[in-house]
Amino acid sequence: MGILNRKKTAAPPPPPPKPPEPLALIATGVCTLAGTGDYAAQGAVQLKLNGAKPNPALALAVPDQGAPPVLTAALDKELLPPDTPVPERLVFLLAHALLALAKQLDRRYLTADTRLQVLLPSAASARGHAVKPQALKASVLQHAPAFAACDWHFSRDADGGVNALQQCLDGDWQQLIFVGVDSLIDAGTVLDFAYDNRAMRAGATQGIVPGEAAGAVALTRTPGEQPVRAWLRGWASEAEPAVGQAETESLPGLRTAIKTALQQADIAATDVQAVSHGLGAEIAGDLEWYQTHVAFWRGQRGPKQQRLHIAFGDVGVAALPLQLALIAAEYDSQRGLARYDFPAPGPVLVCDTPNAPVRGAVCLTPA
Repeated sequence: MGILNRKKTAAPPPPPPKPPEPLALIATGVCTLAGTGDYAAQGAVQLKLNGAKPNPALALAVPDQGAPPVLTAALDKELLPPDTPVPERLVFLLAHALLALAKQLDRRYLTADTRLQVLLPSAASARGHAVKPQALKASVLQHAPAFAACDWHFSRDADGGVNALQQCLDGDWQQLIFVGVDSLIDAGTVLDFAYDNRAMRAGATQGIVPGEAAGAVALTRTPGEQPVRAWLRGWASEAEPAVGQAETESLPGLRTAIKTALQQADIAATDVQAVSHGLGAEIAGDLEWYQTHVAFWRGQRGPKQQRLHIAFGDVGVAALPLQLALIAAEYDSQRGLARYDFPAPGPVLVCDTPNAPVRGAVCLTPA
């Protein structure tokens, strides 16, 4: 009877997951409408400068409205004529971003020990089918030969930038150069958006503005004497099968990714200074962000929002590396203002919100 009456001892709760080892962000390189300066690009985002312009060559009939042109956010036509094919546009963008990055990096980071991960548009997409990774690499190295010794890899899936970053972190590397390059202004991509009634047309208030950009960040676990510009302290990726359906569905993917990234970084949502994301070009994106805001900052103003798409349009797979680079630039600017008693920089969330059933988040802190 004594054995039968013995109380069962509950199993101890599992230990919390070990947080990832922080990554030092030591250098950036960008190529956008604002040029190759990360400060200028971040300024365009902060000031909410609108880079969209009507593209007379791309117009689609709309009932009772004639044929208003579609808006795009392309680089200046003097740099890249509108009829330049996508593969050549990607070479231009990527080469200039890498050249800007090389100016900040010690040569010892440009060796075979450095993994150079390039995010490219999917081969199944209208803009990506003609892009050949090895041909792209060969063309880029003609302009940026300093990166020839790096260990080049390419990612062309649609699982989001954070997922691609996580896959890189599982590898054996000393330094990582994480790059994204994309151009969505080709006729096929623009008309796909237009036929789905998602493209921004002249005179409209919402819609996707196809853009183009390249962003690159150099990351390391052991920065040594290289100055650190920001720390990546938490990151997570979650599936979100209901993307685009926020009018009728609850979308937990982004909320879950943010919660995990903040837990890994040991940072409270109320301490977040700003959030960088790409939601809001369409009403579904606004509603998805509203759901996220309510989950973390109900009844509060919440952190400042930085919306990349207002300045540069939809830049596809270039978004996450570009966002990381611009937050590093903002930290640099805030540190420079500290002598004038401006507030110290704080944690920032970068949200990965691609046009795919996945959401991601990265938590950064200043160096």
